[in-house]
Amino acid sequence: MKRDENPGTVSGPRGRGFSAQSFECAGRIRPSVKRRGGKSQRPDHYTDGHRGMRKTAHVFYSGDVQGVGFRLTAEETAIQFGIVGWVKNLRDGRVELVAEGEEEVLKEFLGFIRTGPMRNFIRKAEVLWDASTNQFEDFEIRY
Repeated sequence: MKRDENPGTVSGPRGRGFSAQSFECAGRIRPSVKRRGGKSQRPDHYTDGHRGMRKTAHVFYSGDVQGVGFRLTAEETAIQFGIVGWVKNLRDGRVELVAEGEEEVLKEFLGFIRTGPMRNFIRKAEVLWDASTNQFEDFEIRY
């Protein structure tokens, strides 16, 4: 596994804050997705057109990341980027996130998490990279 203390940055959606509508991301349009049955779903029609190497990022965020909407923001952002996996709070105050997707899209997603609405709450992000397991179909908040 390869460690990366500072994942690449990405410019976020146009304007301020986070929009539930589709937004342009590195020249590709990401569809907005509605929640069904309490779980976030990737749209059935989602296609990227650009096929890169699929990877898994296992991230541990520390700082003031619990009780500030971090998991919900991560879930909404993952859906917008077409990322699958999960996010959960840990007993030690950190947040754990496992995300799968194309490597470049994953880097954009992690960069947006780091520089988006949660940026002031993150003190450190430890990222572990691995090959994709293709075990996820959606992105969810775990408890």
